[in-house]
Order: sequence, then structure tokens, then C-alpha cells
Amino acid sequence: MWEAPVPLKIKIFSWQLALDKLPSGLQIHARHGPSNGLCPLCGVPEDASHIFFSCSLAIFAWSVTRQMLGCNWCPTNFAQFHDILSSFSGYPRKLLWILFLAQSWALWNLWSLRCKPREKEGLSWIARELRELYAALKPTPS
Repeated sequence: MWEAPVPLKIKIFSWQLALDKLPSGLQIHARHGPSNGLCPLCGVPEDASHIFFSCSLAIFAWSVTRQMLGCNWCPTNFAQFHDILSSFSGYPRKLLWILFLAQSWALWNLWSLRCKPREKEGLSWIARELRELYAALKPTPS
């Protein structure tokens, strides 16, 4: 992760993600911060695996990535993604890592809106629109 050609803040972010040290809803709630520990979109406990792999927004992002790459893997946590990444070498591995970092950074920045109640509605709207767009663009089986 430290060798990826991305800004330092994204490298630090990915390091925190790998160590499960990002301030997710559960982590903030455990420290008695302003969170009930639940995902604002799904209403389930919000940890890093949920934010980046199992939330409806993350599932959509991964489905687009799979469609784009023509692959069928579907990681549910960082360890599974790392195992998938380990099966590649050279340039493809580097490219997948950068793609993962970009996707995770985008999801995390969307998630930063969760702290503002008025933005939750906007985020829900974006998720709905993206699901509808995906459904419209998804190739139909022949």
C-alpha cells in the first residue's frame, strides 16, 4: 500500500482500513461519540467491512467494478479482498490496488456526509439513483 502512486492521505487511510482503525459508527459509539453505531442507510451495525463491502452503496460500487473488470469475485471484508489481490502479480495487482483505493476513498468521503442528518436524505437519493442506473445499464442475459 505504501508504494501505490496515490496521495499520502489515501495511503494513511488505507493503512487505517487494513488495521480496522477507521472511525466507523461502531468505533465512534464505543467511544461514546455522536453515533448510535448503525449505518444511516441500512440500519445495521456499521464497521469498516460494512462501509466498504456490505452496505448497499458498497455493493453497488463493487458490482460496477466487477462488471467493468469482467470478474466474479465479491469480497465481504478487507482480508478477502487482500486474498484476491494476492492472487495477482505485477501491473494487474498494482492496478487493482489503486482501483480499490480510489473506490474506498470515494465511499469513505460519501460516508463523511453521515454526520449531517440533512445529508442522509441526499445520500439515500444518490444510492437509489445509482441502483436504478445500474439496473438500467446491466446487460440482460441472452
